[in-house]
Amino acid sequence: MGQSRFNFSDGTTGNFSTSGGLVGLSGGVDWMTGPLVTGVEGTISWANITGRNDDECCGVRNTWLSTFDGRVGYPIGNTLAYIKGGLAVGNVEQTIGDYSATGTNVGWDVGAGLEWSFAKGWFFKLEYDHVDLGNVPCISTVCGPDANTKYEDNRFMIGVGGWVSPFNSYFSSDARLKSDIVTLGHLDNGLAVYRFRYAGSNQVYVGVVAQEVQMVRPDAVTRGEDGYLLVNYDRLGLRMETWEEWVAEQEGRSRPQAAGQTIPASSEMPIQENANGPR
Repeated sequence: MGQSRFNFSDGTTGNFSTSGGLVGLSGGVDWMTGPLVTGVEGTISWANITGRNDDECCGVRNTWLSTFDGRVGYPIGNTLAYIKGGLAVGNVEQTIGDYSATGTNVGWDVGAGLEWSFAKGWFFKLEYDHVDLGNVPCISTVCGPDANTKYEDNRFMIGVGGWVSPFNSYFSSDARLKSDIVTLGHLDNGLAVYRFRYAGSNQVYVGVVAQEVQMVRPDAVTRGEDGYLLVNYDRLGLRMETWEEWVAEQEGRSRPQAAGQTIPASSEMPIQENANGPR
């Protein structure tokens, strides 16, 4: 639902309501920036949103709208809460009596929404947008000289979408998926290296915790299709290993040292329980 009005050189119709429906497509790119998800998104919608003033002399109809937005979100489990805003472009078909004309204008939009990952690679979306196309020009033969149409809209949308992500060099490293976490040592950049198990698995691994990596190297972290965090070990100059692989390399002093790595190679290195757990 929204509102519109005709502005003539000698007055205005006053605001009148608009309503209708729309269907569309959207696409974009997201990436992790610290604890936040940032991204860009574009949409195209085909609409049938109409309205007329009280005495039925004047009416409007919106048939398409495109938006080009930036957005910032915060992941909570497998749900992303976000806000967005940017550029809006759309048309307004203006009717006065038996005459009609169509104008296109550039405006703005702001909104907020939720994306819930319900299966691997798929999400359900709820979103609210406020769209303001400003004053859309109306040709003088229809509306008179210096006339235009003000057009605003409030849109409530639901949708289903999917992710396509190149996660080949990423490993699941979210603290929420790990158990039996023990600190092994620290890198020069402050990152702790842990021994851990994934929930429901008996295999022991050695690696880092994504929430901590976000604070030091946000470029090495992304959000996976299930809403949990992944770490690109290549960017850290590390590799995730099983506990057996790590111990064998420590004992043989053959572990390749990444730049800035200060974890001792000795198998006598003390292992300290991390009482507080990872952040």
